[in-house]
Order: sequence, then C-alpha cells, then structure tokens
Amino acid sequence: MRRSGWKDLNLRCIAALLFCLPCTALAAVRLVTSAEVRENTFRLSDLLPPEAQPALRQASAVIPLGQSPQAGSWRALDAAQVVRALAAAPELLRQLEIPERIVVRRASCHVSRDAVAQTIGRFLREKGSTLDVDTAARQWAGAVSCREENPALQVESMRLDSFRHALEVRLRCVQRAACSSFLVYLHLSQPVIAEWRPESLAERDRVSAEFLTQPGKFATLVLSDRAMRISMPVICLERGIQGQQIRVMDSASHRVFRAEVQSTGLVVAQLER
Repeated sequence: MRRSGWKDLNLRCIAALLFCLPCTALAAVRLVTSAEVRENTFRLSDLLPPEAQPALRQASAVIPLGQSPQAGSWRALDAAQVVRALAAAPELLRQLEIPERIVVRRASCHVSRDAVAQTIGRFLREKGSTLDVDTAARQWAGAVSCREENPALQVESMRLDSFRHALEVRLRCVQRAACSSFLVYLHLSQPVIAEWRPESLAERDRVSAEFLTQPGKFATLVLSDRAMRISMPVICLERGIQGQQIRVMDSASHRVFRAEVQSTGLVVAQLER
C-alpha cells in the first residue's frame, strides 16, 4: 500500500476510535510536560497522561512526532510542532490541551551482566573450552552505556592476565555505534589457569600482533568532514586493532578524541563543528 494509503487508513482509524469515546471523555486532555521514551520514534501517545482514555491512547499511537533523542539525552518540543503534526487529524487535536513546551527524554540503557556472561560462554564453547562462566567471578565496570536496548555483543579478544590471575576479555557491540568496547575479567582457580595457559599465551601472541596502536605511543589523527581535512600528532590512550574505537589525546591541548584505528599509527575521526 502506498504511503498516502496508510495515512488515509490511520485517519479513518482515528476517527473511528474517537467516535467510540464516551461523552464524558470529550473534555480536553492535557499532554504531559515531560515524557520518557524507549523507542527510536516517539508518538503522541507517549505524551498522554496515565489517566487518558484507551480509545484516545489508541488514536494517538498512530501519530509520530519525530525521532527520539539519543539514550540519556533529551529533546524539547513546542506546542506549534505538536499542532502541525495533528494538522490532518483535527478531531484528535480538539481532544487535547497542549503545553507550550514538552521535554522528551530517551531512557538510558546499559549492557546487562547476563548478556556479558552469555556472550563469553558462547565464545568459550565455540573454542572448545569447558570453563563455566557462571562459576567464575566476573569483574567489570557494570555500567557500560549503550544506545539501544539489549544490543548484541561479541568477544573482540581474550588473553590470560597472569598478574590478576584472570582471563581478560574485551567485548563490544556487534553494531559498533551501539556501545564502545569494554573489558571483563574472569577470575579463575589455579588449576583452570594452568589448563588455560598454553592456549591463552598463543592467543595473546596472535592478538598482540593485531594491535596497531599502543597506550603512550604517538599516532597521527586525521579529522575530516566534507569540506576539510586536518591531521595532528596525538598520544594513544588505549591499544586498538583495525576498526576499533579508541581514545587519543592531543599532546598540545590535552584534548581527548575518540577515533577509529585505520592502520599502524593512524586513527581517523569526524570533524565536529
């Protein structure tokens, strides 16, 4: 069905739902001045108060108001924007009282501990390991922010950290924009460490060869947009493999950038304006 067909269908549904409203519900319903949303697109129904009639809520659910802000941030709407969105649904507009300003917040989300354990466990099973992740003590920040609910994770690297007597596991979101990479440490018993050592050392040597940047080492940062391209010397604050996002610091201004590793000693980022 063409887009205009869907729009006509939505308007007919709105009219039918509003016709079903009891007369007592015809008093104007005031939209909230602050709302929290979780979906990528927020709708008029997200701005209704809890006591709004079900029919009004159903009619409002087909009215999109725009793109939701990023997780943990907010966006302000004025009354005129809401009125414009309802231009094709005057019956619905008459049911509402619209505040001068409405603040829409996107609920922040974090990578769950269960998702971390499941991802590491799956990775170990694929490698033929019988290590039980559930019985190993896990140490990590536990508050890794993400830009979408329940993002898919993958193991980026794994090595034995002899100093901590633990496996160091680096994970990231499958969709790189959803979250930054982060470390998890699995604290193991001595017998398990001895059993893991030969394989983990070989894995460490292989992974180390892939790192194109190292903490404290100089690299060249290339900042670019459509109009210009700037390069500057920076100090790497993290090690990284190709395609990984790391933090680097301008040695002159001490400003920290997040950039993508492109090759040995070369990282790139978008120029912010």
